[in-house]
Amino acid sequence: MSTFICFLQEDNNTTSAHWHLRFSITPICNYKCLYCNPNGEYDKSRKIISFDEARLILQGALYAGINRVHWTGGEPTVRNDFIELVSYAKSIGFKDQIITTNGWRSLSYYENAISSGLSRINVSLDTLDKNRYKEITGKNNFASVIRVVEYCANKMSAITKINAVAMKSTLKELEELYLFLKAINSKCDGNRLVLKLISLSPNNPVFQSHEGLELFRKENVSDKEIFEALRRVQPLTRLKTGEVEGDNPNCRYYKWGLSEQDPIIGVLAMPSWNYQCGNDRCKKLRVTPYGEAAVCIQNGLTRLLHDPNNTVKDVILSLKDQREKLDIEQPARFHFRSQIGEMRFGKTGSPTNVDLFNNIAINFK
Repeated sequence: MSTFICFLQEDNNTTSAHWHLRFSITPICNYKCLYCNPNGEYDKSRKIISFDEARLILQGALYAGINRVHWTGGEPTVRNDFIELVSYAKSIGFKDQIITTNGWRSLSYYENAISSGLSRINVSLDTLDKNRYKEITGKNNFASVIRVVEYCANKMSAITKINAVAMKSTLKELEELYLFLKAINSKCDGNRLVLKLISLSPNNPVFQSHEGLELFRKENVSDKEIFEALRRVQPLTRLKTGEVEGDNPNCRYYKWGLSEQDPIIGVLAMPSWNYQCGNDRCKKLRVTPYGEAAVCIQNGLTRLLHDPNNTVKDVILSLKDQREKLDIEQPARFHFRSQIGEMRFGKTGSPTNVDLFNNIAINFK
């Protein structure tokens, strides 16, 4: 192992500072969120990558100059080997490890993950009403999730993010969210808890169903509605690109309020922004639970493993080259995939035209 680590450290001299691995390590989730995948759909005909296969992908990414990984799912922590993967990534030289999680695990679990190498946590939390939380997620874990958020904001050196889906029924809770953020941050050294408000977007398997279309008709909100609701609580001041740690290239960040203690909020409203791509600011290598990869949500998927003619490193370097060409040749491409949710859940249902959702958004305002 020591020889292997030494080799990786030498190769990391060529690391691309902004590239990261967005690694969906499982399509399985223990939650049934109504705007995501309430029926637990995923391509069950295919094999989810093993621990050893995930290690090969991590190795190849590091050889290709990527030393940041963002763990996603499904829910990454349903894998029994998740903490082992975090520990392994740290041992070979990954500098930053981020997770997007529903926060269902015990506080001690996340403490263990942090000590094993996890450097930042994004927690999905759409509401501060425990009854509404159960309605949205199908779970009764609200109190446990709040403990995880408070602990991470207070103890981690990196910021903690709350990811909240903006819907008509939840916009009315923004004042409670503002007060919650401010209360947590008042106990921390600086603004350690950031809110990312994500408009309801048709990018999950539920939107291939009748119930998903009805949900979109009922709950979708425009960026104008989001900003108006935010400003009813506190003024907004736009922040410059790069001012926020872990900046998402498609997200717009604001100071929410006028005092130094007021929180930071990110807004991501892809349907209102015509599904704009992040272009050259987006340096994600998206990896599916089945061992495929793409550098743009529009791209076809490329197999990373078991290619007799190319190593994982070779494939990733080729994909990075493709990305540079895309930014020149197709700068205005969509950040929408007609095979909804394929990057995380595999192929479920049939491809869907984005115009279907655009028409719903226009006709039901």
